[in-house]
Amino acid sequence: MKKYILKIVLFFAIVAIVDFFFGQFCDKMNAHAKGGDTKQLYDLVRRDHHDVLVFGSSRAHHHYVPTVLEDVLNMECYNAGYDGNGVVLAYPILAHVTERHKPAVVVFEVSRGFDIAVNEQDKKNTRYISRLKPFYRIPAVTEVIKSVSYNDYLQVHSGLYRYNSTFVHMAMDNVLNMEMDPKGYQALSGTYVNDKIRKPFVEHPLDSLKIHYLVKMADLGKKLDINMVWVLSPQFFDESEEHKVYDVSKRIAEEHDIPFLDYYTDPDFVGREDLFRDATHMNDTGARLFSDKVANDIKKLFNI
Repeated sequence: MKKYILKIVLFFAIVAIVDFFFGQFCDKMNAHAKGGDTKQLYDLVRRDHHDVLVFGSSRAHHHYVPTVLEDVLNMECYNAGYDGNGVVLAYPILAHVTERHKPAVVVFEVSRGFDIAVNEQDKKNTRYISRLKPFYRIPAVTEVIKSVSYNDYLQVHSGLYRYNSTFVHMAMDNVLNMEMDPKGYQALSGTYVNDKIRKPFVEHPLDSLKIHYLVKMADLGKKLDINMVWVLSPQFFDESEEHKVYDVSKRIAEEHDIPFLDYYTDPDFVGREDLFRDATHMNDTGARLFSDKVANDIKKLFNI
């Protein structure tokens, strides 16, 4: 019996040692990636120094061209938008960045599915913490992971768990210097073919966790006296029903004295097939026109 117990203890001891050193090894890989989004995210979280930061989902990632913003605002800009993500990812990153450097301007692109309403494909919001796991020791990240899933917070202390889904991708980013826009922007090519078939609007309930972090982001901007602006960029169709969903984000912005720039139904963009890749994302031509327009509005807004 004693030998059996000893074997069990020895087994778990070996697993714990392997887990510890695997985690340490992966932490080093994460910090020293040559390229790809592993390096981009690490640099954003740990080293960012830009004067203008853009946060949000894919509509932020593909709609804001940093070089265009820089030409108008005369400040260094970085696009920190991430496809399929929103405020649950953006808030802890901004909170940590501002501990060492206060950006002059923060632009936040608000998205219905990733910042306001429940996402039917991810009701528990676990997708938003997958990128945060390597940074779980940062207080703001710890807070977010705990609020999404306390089980994940307990498990993220394990190196094997922390990197189980990203190890191969991270290893490639350590070997290959994947070419990516150094300022974070990803251009979309092609033009939208309007088939005039609109998806029916489906109203989803508000997501209390996302609303909570919208308020937290607004509080952070006000506390640090950051020139923060929330933006709703154009989409191809003029969807009045969907547009109403953003009233809650407009109210939060108003309560915190944050300007809200609404281009959702801007006639300069709506219905322009040459400016869109699909119904919700502009192509590079549209993004450059929009970036110039929003940059000039921000310049006037904050008297830059």
